[in-house]
Amino acid sequence: MEDQILAALSARGYAPLKSKQLAKKLRVTDDDYPSFRRVVKRLIGEGRIDVGGGNVLRKADVANTVIGTYRRTNTGLGFVRPRPSAVGLPPGTDIRIRPG
Repeated sequence: MEDQILAALSARGYAPLKSKQLAKKLRVTDDDYPSFRRVVKRLIGEGRIDVGGGNVLRKADVANTVIGTYRRTNTGLGFVRPRPSAVGLPPGTDIRIRPG
């Protein structure tokens, strides 16, 4: 099901849809819908799917996405410590986020 979801989100001309609309487009049955929702939630958690305004789904721009832990200092400066699986970053690298 994961492959079907990602293929649909990557298809040329895909217009972002809500989860229920995407399930209908993929012909997910009522019995399979809870499984579909679990896969969608996992893909969102992994950063492979973005949720836009109106709760529409779209494939994440993985090239410009870093998943990790955000921490903000009391001055407003923040840092993201990427997950160990982040590609192209040396271990222990933090990404500085300017205030605002």
